[in-house]
This record gives sequence, C-alpha cells and structure tokens, in this order.
Amino acid sequence: MSSCIYFTPILYFQCIIWAMWKKLYHWWSGLRIQYKLALILLLAIGMVSFFSMGAIRVVSHFYEQLLYTQAAGTLQLASINIEKELQRIEQISFTILQNRDIQQSLDRIRTIRSEPILGQEKKRLVDLLWVTTFEKNVLSVNIIDVFGNQYAGGLSFSSSHIPEIVQKAAQKQGSMEIHILKEEPGVLVCARQIRKIEQLSLEPLGTLLIRVNLKKMVQEALAGVLDRMSLVILSDSTPFYASEPILAAMAQRFVASRRAYGSLDNPEGRRYFVTVGTSTQNSWTYVTFIEYERIFKRLELVNSLSILILILLVFFAYFILVRIGRSISLPLELLSAYATHVEKGDFTIPFIQEDVFLRHNDEIGQIERDFIFLLNKINDLIKENYAHELLAKDAQLKALEAQINPHFLYNTLDTVHWLAKLRNEQEIAAIVEALAYILRKSLSSKEPTISLKEELELLKAYVTIQKIRFGKKLEVFYFVAPELESCTIPKLTLQPIVENSIVHGIEVTGNPCFIRVESEDQGDDFVLHISDTGPGFQEEKEKRGSGIGLANIHQRIQLLCGESYGLSIQSVSKSGTMVSIHLPKRRAEPCTQS
Repeated sequence: MSSCIYFTPILYFQCIIWAMWKKLYHWWSGLRIQYKLALILLLAIGMVSFFSMGAIRVVSHFYEQLLYTQAAGTLQLASINIEKELQRIEQISFTILQNRDIQQSLDRIRTIRSEPILGQEKKRLVDLLWVTTFEKNVLSVNIIDVFGNQYAGGLSFSSSHIPEIVQKAAQKQGSMEIHILKEEPGVLVCARQIRKIEQLSLEPLGTLLIRVNLKKMVQEALAGVLDRMSLVILSDSTPFYASEPILAAMAQRFVASRRAYGSLDNPEGRRYFVTVGTSTQNSWTYVTFIEYERIFKRLELVNSLSILILILLVFFAYFILVRIGRSISLPLELLSAYATHVEKGDFTIPFIQEDVFLRHNDEIGQIERDFIFLLNKINDLIKENYAHELLAKDAQLKALEAQINPHFLYNTLDTVHWLAKLRNEQEIAAIVEALAYILRKSLSSKEPTISLKEELELLKAYVTIQKIRFGKKLEVFYFVAPELESCTIPKLTLQPIVENSIVHGIEVTGNPCFIRVESEDQGDDFVLHISDTGPGFQEEKEKRGSGIGLANIHQRIQLLCGESYGLSIQSVSKSGTMVSIHLPKRRAEPCTQS
C-alpha cells in the first residue's frame, strides 16, 4: 500500500478501501456457514428495523410539526385577543383623559388653593372615576395628580413603583405605558399621562393608572384550550405571568435556547411540548406548555408496540435460522471433525460415517467423496515424503559436522596473541587481537544489524590491522555524533567501503590516503559519509572493477531498511571519492524489511 502514497489522494484512498475490503473478505471467509446465514438474516432484519424506526421517527416528527402548527395558531389567536383587550383598555384610558369634567377637576386641583373647593373637586374626581371601574377586566382606575396625590375609583393602588410608573408615562408623552408589577402577579398597570386639552396647552395635569386583571384576560383569550395547555408571558426575557408558577423559569430557559418549539422536562420529571411566539404590538413573548402524556401517549404506545414486535420477530427469525443452518452445517462440521483426526495423524478411512454423506447427493456429498480420495493420496505422499526427510536429515547432520567450531578458532587466535606478547611482538599481537575481535563480532551475532557504535569498533579493529601494514600512509578520522551511536546499521557496512578506499587509494597509487568518517543528522534519518583522498572514481573505473561489493551493500540496506535507503557515490577525478550511506534512525528495534 505504501506505493500508493506517491499517487493522487484519490488513488491512495482507493488503496485504503481495497485493503479494508480484503481484511473484511478474509474475516467473512473464516466464518462458519450457520453464522454467515445468521448474520445475513440479522442484517436484513436490522435494515427492516432501521427503516421501520426511521418511519416511526418521521411520523413523530410530522406529528410534532402538526402539533406545533396547531399550538402556534392557538398561541397567535390568544396573543391577538390579549392585544385587542389591551387596545380596548387603551381606548378606555383615552376616553378618561379626554373627559372634560376630569380635565377641569385636575386643572382646579392644580391651581386652586382653597381647601373647601379642593375637597369638592377631589370628591367629584373620585365619583367620575367610579363609573369606569365597572369595565371588564378593570380592577381599579387611579389618578395621580401633579402633587403626587392619588384618587381611586375602586381600590387604592399602593406600590413603591408608582413614581417609576409616573416617570415612564411622562416619557411616553401621552402614549400608554404598560407596567408589570412583580409584587402583584397576574396584574398589569396601564399608565398614561393626562395633559390639558383646552387651548392645546398640553400642560401635565396628572397620570392615569388602570390596573388590569391579566389572569382573567388570559383565561378569556384561551377559552376552551386552557385546560389542555399552560401559558407563560415574558417581557424582555423576564416572565411576568405564568398560569403555573413552576413553568416560569422553564419558559425563561427555553426562550434563551432560541428554539421555536421542542420538548422540556420540569424538575419533577414531567415532560412538556413547548411552543414560543412573539407579539407584534409589544416586546412580549408567549410560551405555551402542553403535557407530553396527553398528546404523545398513543404515539409512544405505538412506538413501544412496534419495537416489541420487532424484537419478537428477531428472536423468532433467529430460532428458525439456527434450525435451518444446523441442518446445512452439520455434515460440514462432521467433515471438519474428520479433518481434525487427519491433523492428528489418523489417515485411515474406516472412522468416516459414510451413511451421513450418502443421504446427500449435493455438493456436500461430493466434498466427502473428494475427501476420501485425498486421504488415499496423502497416505502415499506421506510414505514418499518420510523417505526424503530421512535423507535430508542425514545430509544436514553431515553438514553440521563439517562446520568449524568458532570457539576453537577464537581460542587459537587468543593463544597466538599471548604468544606474540610474550615474545614482544607487539604488532603481531595487535593484528591478532583485532582479527579475533572482528571474527568474534562477525560470527557470534546472528542479528543482521548492530549498533553504529559496534560497527565503528569493528571498523577501528580493521583499521588497526591496516595501519600496521601501511604506517603513516593511512590516516582515518572519525567525526560521528555520540547521540547517533545507538542507531542500528547493517553489520559490516563500513569496513568494505573503507577497505575499498585503502585498496584503490594506497595499494594502486602508492600515495598516502586520508579517510574521513562523518555523520549527518537528518531528523528521522541519518547519513554516514566516507570520503577519501584517492585518485577518484573516473580515473580508476577500470581498476575498481564492476563495484559488486558496494552494490551488495546497497541491496542489503534496501532489503533491511526499505527502498528509500542505501548508498550514493560522488567522485571527482584526482580529488577523491565520497560514499554516503542513508539509513533510518532505529534504536529500540532492529531494521526490518519495510
């Protein structure tokens, strides 16, 4: 698959898909037949179940959409009725503030200082306000004069928010201000500044406050559906009316989620279907709550029954499939058991129950007959192969006996080494010691790779022998980073290259030769450069031969570490040659074939 990396991403993706398909195919090929049949049927049932559940989900979604449409319509109708009622209250306030008698009384209260006359005007103003208190959904009608005195038609209005309401009404400059009282849930205060109409002076005469029974207004707006749904009204994301107090915080949280509809659970675990609508006349938000059990109980029952039926169908189908699969797989299982006997070395035919297979004239019976034929063939081949194995073992034993015992060679070289030392032949001792080290490292390790440090020690042992031979004509310099010494390298890679430089640099020309062994860190890889001061590759091409040694090293590196690694040679006539070895950084484990 690695070769696909050099192609386009599409081809690389196709390679990955193909590899996954091959793994899946091998897994499927290894399954027993009855399991294959079971998986096929279960897959079919699963697909049917999936599409059935999908259909149920689609129906539930459409049902929710229909419910949302109905709830949204009811919510819109309720908001229209509430807004119409507020418009009616606004019209009542407009009638009151235009009333000539009320205007005159407020003007006299503002200008007259005679106590008897003021008392008469105040009584007259209260009597005028009493008439308007009998309007529908009106709890009381109150007027605050310019001095802050209150005149009530009905109940007096006592609230710490009166100055705030009067100030907001003044800012509206005659338009109606709707104020929500937190201390009196279910009640609205419609405030409006009263201005002098006479001669269009528009001087402030006071503030009209109409307390409205919002709860009753909502009940009238939702007449016929209030028993099936609950309503919460919010202003600027703050609830000020809730038919059930526990729903106020839930409505605030749901509006913050910016959903038009959906489901929501209260702290007691009851689930509601929630719908959100906004007012076109003010900044109010209407939120309806419908209990899930009332509208989805039947649908959930149908879903539960559908799931139960699907589960029963799965178990029933699996039971039938096991029976059918057993009838198909039993002869094959018996044949597999007979193959197990063969694996244990029993190649005789009498243990086979031929009557089991005689009942099958299909492919299974044919397999049994072929199996018996193969047993006869195997018996013949075993006898023939046994004779060949005897001959092969005899040849192997003779080959082992003919091998040289490495320990005998090491001991012999060690004896020569100490004998040379006793006779003060230091050069011979050094040569023998280096040779023994090279042989021990070459023959003792069975691994194809060793650490760079060990490879350098092998090279230094070889150079020791050659320096005794060539003296000052040969100098080898090492510039290898210590952190790279733990990296692995194919065994006996450096020595043949250095030997090649010595042979063609000193033996051929007779001139001194200087060799440098350097390392270069390249991130995940590293490179070793072996350069010499010999005559160069071009001049000595005919003398160096075909380069089989270097080619073998290159092929060995590619086999062990991958095709992207190996040797490269740079040579300049009369200036020397540099061989570069490109290797991967591998410390924890040896190079393996990529």
